Order: sequence, then C-alpha cells, then structure tokens
Amino acid sequence: MTAKFLLIGASNTLYMGIGCRGHNCDFEYYDKQMEKVYLHLLDVDTKDKHELVMWGSEGQCGSGWTTASWGHFTFDKVDSFTNPPSMFIEPTMVVVEKNEDSIEVLLDGFVSDDKDDHSNTIAYCNYCGCDDYYPNGWYTFNKDLFTVSPRAVDRMKVYVFKGPSAIGKSYLASQFKDTFKVYETDSSKELPTNLSAYDVVVVGNKYEFPELIELLKTNRDVVNVNFS
Repeated sequence: MTAKFLLIGASNTLYMGIGCRGHNCDFEYYDKQMEKVYLHLLDVDTKDKHELVMWGSEGQCGSGWTTASWGHFTFDKVDSFTNPPSMFIEPTMVVVEKNEDSIEVLLDGFVSDDKDDHSNTIAYCNYCGCDDYYPNGWYTFNKDLFTVSPRAVDRMKVYVFKGPSAIGKSYLASQFKDTFKVYETDSSKELPTNLSAYDVVVVGNKYEFPELIELLKTNRDVVNVNFS
C-alpha cells in the first residue's frame, strides 16, 4: 500500500517492557523502559483520522545463539487518536508505504527509488530486519522535525504514597492495580531487586528504607503523594 496523508502531530508513551541480554543459551531477561510512538495522520481525500503506532521488543533467536529484536506497528483508521498530541509539526504532506513486515513515512516529493535511502524518512518500522533466523527488527522516528511539548514523556513516573498508617494509602493504591504495578514497603524487610518495575510505591511505617527515593530516581521521575 502506498498512499498520501497529512501528518499533523505525534505523541508517545513509556512502559516497562522486557529486555534481553546474553549469548549462546545463557540469557537474562530484565525490566527495561520502552517507548511507543504514535503518529497522527489525516487521509488527504476523506480527512479520516489514521494512527501509526510503533514499538519494539527483545528476546533471543530461534537457535538460542544470540539476542534478537523485533519492530512492531499498527496502522489503522481511528475515530480518535490514542493520546492528545505532545509533539507538534506544521501539517505536512507525507507518503506512507506499508508492506507486510514494514512501514515507512516519508516526506512527500522526496521519495527515492533507492529502497535503502531513508534520508527523508520521518518514521520507519521493520518487523525482523528481513532475517527470520536472527531477527534484528527496529523502528525509528525523527523527533527533530517536531516541536516537543512538556507533555512528551522522556522518563516514566513513579508515584510514592506517604503518610500515617490507616489513612487510606493502600486502599487508594489498590484501585489502580488493574492499570499500574503497585508495591507496598510493609510487605518485606528488603526492597525488591526489580523496584523500577513498579508504578506506585506505598511507603508503610513498618520498615524504614532511607535509600528508597534515590533508588527510584535512578530509572524514573518521582512524584511524591503525601497523605495527612
């Protein structure tokens, strides 16, 4: 499929995915901050909204010899965009070239006959890098073409609930468990090794962890929520 669209903006979200490192059947999987990018487009003729979503994943190749990566995308007509725009651009005519395993968004008028020329590419995603045996898929997004607002996300946030006991911290956090990963410090004398995987941390008064905030700041922006 090749078609023209009007690019009107973009947005992103961050999430805790799974990274992979290692070699020759000796691999380690770990929590890794990952990003989804959303491009907001309008059909030139109908003005219908279309959204391109791109993200990546990691794992190991089929033989277990080395790590592997994949680029994923969806490109659909939508009633409304998933997120409000947080990256702005003057409405720009683009060409979308979509194949079974890849998609590319290029500046209109700069489409090259050379399939390896991506100098005018705004976004590109390839599922496996054309190698099913040693997948090395990826996606790219030229953020430099956009004006980025403060709503664009660079780091994930962690919400730290603090306050006296029996005031409702745990109850409120439990209401988010279908959406966020919640950890309560009263559950153990030691902090978990995967602390960065949690979106909400409820600080109880049973144990003291003076290093907690500094540990959280390593991978996330800390938002303190004080109960009184």
